[in-house]
Amino acid sequence: MSEPWHYIVLLGAAIAVIAYAMPRAKSKAAADAAKTKDMEQLLEQYMFTAEQEHEALVQLVKEAQQSSKQTASAHESKVSQLETQLAALMNELEQQKKSRAEQHLQAQPAAAAQNLPAQQESIEEKPAPTSLEQRYEQLFQLHNSGKSIEAIAKKLQLNKGEVQLIIQLAKQEASARG
Repeated sequence: MSEPWHYIVLLGAAIAVIAYAMPRAKSKAAADAAKTKDMEQLLEQYMFTAEQEHEALVQLVKEAQQSSKQTASAHESKVSQLETQLAALMNELEQQKKSRAEQHLQAQPAAAAQNLPAQQESIEEKPAPTSLEQRYEQLFQLHNSGKSIEAIAKKLQLNKGEVQLIIQLAKQEASARG
């Protein structure tokens, strides 16, 4: 190996190996850079999609809140209306009781004067207002048979909130009675 051409061949082989390895190192670094860039783009795309979904979710929550407020407002007005009707019916009932008592007194003045306390007791013994369970008998039959509020509302053509309200009021009425 003392001849100069051996040195030249060895030197050429070393240069060939180095030249062969260099482009690979550069292509590997370029591939890593491309992967990093792809990952950055993918992450940006993911963040953009997540942001859009978040905005859509926020919008849905706002719409649900507005719907809930409208439903609650409608229920409050319905309850107020029912309370007004109940008060009017109670007044009408009291007036009917008074007019019946007056008619009875006019028809039999002497007998009425003697039996007035007994008549008042008989009038007071008959309570006119009925409980919610009596007024909404079909609703409570369905509820007690295990039907869902949605099914009851559909069958009786009522709002779901109205059915819930009637059931809750009946529970409060039952607990108030003891």
